[in-house]
Formats: sequence, structure tokens, C-alpha cells
Amino acid sequence: MRKLRGVLAVAGAGLMLGAMAPVAAASGQQAAAYRCSPGYFCLYTGEGGSGLRCQFSERTEDTARECSWAASTNVKSVYNNSEAGTVTFYRSVNFGDRVGSTRALSGGNLTGTYKIRSLTW
Repeated sequence: MRKLRGVLAVAGAGLMLGAMAPVAAASGQQAAAYRCSPGYFCLYTGEGGSGLRCQFSERTEDTARECSWAASTNVKSVYNNSEAGTVTFYRSVNFGDRVGSTRALSGGNLTGTYKIRSLTW
């Protein structure tokens, strides 16, 4: 697990997680720790897909409308269990202050120092 965490850690904003090392197994299955329904993008309060989870299936202007903790809790990991393409996420509602993106069927740990308030496909 220590090696996996080091590979997936995001050092700065704007980095594509999927471009580094996808969490998905070679068969296209999501890693066991990341419980995320097919076709969804998931946010987690803990590293490695642990803690509280919220999931989204489409562009979302304000994650707090569908996720009770999105406005008050930093996101520590994400997983894109969609084949629809890259999900880009933002610190502000209405797609302001882009912070990163994650390719289809991949995810990983974030720095955990910010909230994700909106996202696009």
C-alpha cells in the first residue's frame, strides 16, 4: 500500500491523476478500496477511497446540493468509474478555480487541502 500511495499522491493543482498511474486493474476493474458505482465520479473524505463518499454521474455546478459534506470537508481521494472521459474538478461552485482532473477508470489520493465544489465531464 505504501508504494501505491506514493505513486498516486498529487503534488499540485492541475495534475491529471489518470496520467500518472491509474488505480484501475489491468482488466479495467476498479481497485477494491474505491467503491464507486459504474458510470460515476466519486469523492472521498479519506485516502484510498476511504471515509465518506459522494458520487456524481453528470456535470455538477455545486457538489453541496447532492453531497452533505462537500461544502465543509476537504476531499482526500477521487475515483472516476466512468468510461465517458476525463472529469475536471474545481474548488469553487460554477466551475471556478480548476484544481485537477482524472481520466476514465482511474483515481487516486489528493493533497487533501481543498474542497471540490463543482465538476465537469
